[in-house]
Amino acid sequence: MKLSTLILFILLIAGCKSEMPKSTNESVQKYGRTNKSVTVEVPKFDGSNAFRYLETQVSFGPRVPNTDPHKQCLDYLRIELSKYADEVELQNFTDKAYNKILSLTNVIAKFNPTATKRILLCAHWDSHPWASQDANPANRNTPIPGANDGASGVAVLLEVARILKANPPTIGVDIVLFDGEDYAKANDLSGYLRGSKYFARTKPANYNPDYGI
Repeated sequence: MKLSTLILFILLIAGCKSEMPKSTNESVQKYGRTNKSVTVEVPKFDGSNAFRYLETQVSFGPRVPNTDPHKQCLDYLRIELSKYADEVELQNFTDKAYNKILSLTNVIAKFNPTATKRILLCAHWDSHPWASQDANPANRNTPIPGANDGASGVAVLLEVARILKANPPTIGVDIVLFDGEDYAKANDLSGYLRGSKYFARTKPANYNPDYGI
């Protein structure tokens, strides 16, 4: 999904007003039951700003659980999302992996938290501990930088969070950054998706978003 399409999707579902701040630079026509068109302005997605979010994450080093770069990135994500979201929750949990106990944290940012109609936007912020597909066998036990696999998705959602702060949605939006999603060795499919599994397993029974990406 293109970034502009993602932003448009969020804002249309959220029922944003037809008149948006002057900083917006895209518009579409939305048709209601009467077939009358209403212009909906879409706030600009700042690609340069999103790339800065990516660069900051990568600057910490590989975000492998139980490492200093992982802890530093968690602090960064908490502080950054706290600038934009109405509520930020750190969902701490542990998981066992290959004779290690991993300290993991899902980061949950809520916009319009009292709204019952909600959409859910997710990415994972940890990076893979092993470059198992590297062409050089000598590198296959080293962690990857995770610029694309991890940091890019988080960067998109941080920029979405900034936009939602400036354009409060009329419905609820939850951004969840999962941890421990990539802590698995090659061919160990059961080891992946630790954070999202925990989130799904422990969510309140009445939390059922209408849409999710």
